[in-house]
Amino acid sequence: MNKKLIIATTIVVVIAIIFVFLVSTKTTIITTELKTTITTTEFKGQKFEGFVILSKAFGEGENIPIKYTCDGENISPPLEWKSIPENSVSLALIVEDPDAPFGTFTHWIVFNIDKNIKGFEEGKLPEKVKQGVNDFGNNRYDGPCPPKGEKHRYIFRLFALDKELDLSKDVKRNEFLNAIKAHVIAEARLTGIYSR
Repeated sequence: MNKKLIIATTIVVVIAIIFVFLVSTKTTIITTELKTTITTTEFKGQKFEGFVILSKAFGEGENIPIKYTCDGENISPPLEWKSIPENSVSLALIVEDPDAPFGTFTHWIVFNIDKNIKGFEEGKLPEKVKQGVNDFGNNRYDGPCPPKGEKHRYIFRLFALDKELDLSKDVKRNEFLNAIKAHVIAEARLTGIYSR
C-alpha cells in the first residue's frame, strides 16, 4: 500500500514540475515577444531599391567611434544617403537605442530635411533643418552612452516623407512617430554598436 502511495506521490510531483516548467517557458516567450513589440515601431513604407543611409565613420553593424559618443566629443557622425524616392517632399531622421534598460531611448530627432540634401557633415546640420527633443531633454544630437559593461545598438532611421512636418522644436519621439506614420514613403536604416 505504501509503495502505491509513493508511486502516486512521485507521479503528482513530476506532473507539477512539468507544469511549472511549461508555464515559465511560456511566460518567457510572451515577455520576449512583448519587448520586441514595444521597442520597435514599423512603418508600411515601400522598399525602394538603393535607398540607403551610410556613414564614413562606421559601417552597418560596426562599432561607432568614441568621438561620436558621450565618452568622446559627443558630436554627430557624418551621414549620407542615396536614391531618395522621386516623390519625396522631405526627409526625417531619428536615432534610437532599442537596448536601453527601460525601453527605446531616443538620441536625436531631425526633420524637414530638404530632399535635395545628400547628407550631414560631422557635427553640423544644414540651415532650416529642425530638431526635436531627445530623451536627454536636449534639442540636439547626444551620442551613445550605455551603462558600463553593456553593448547597445544605435539605429539611424531615415524616412522619406510625402510632406513637411508642422512640428515644434519641443516634439518628442512618440509625437514625431505619430506625425510621420501616414506619410512614410520609404525608410532606410544604419545600425552602429557601442559598449563601455
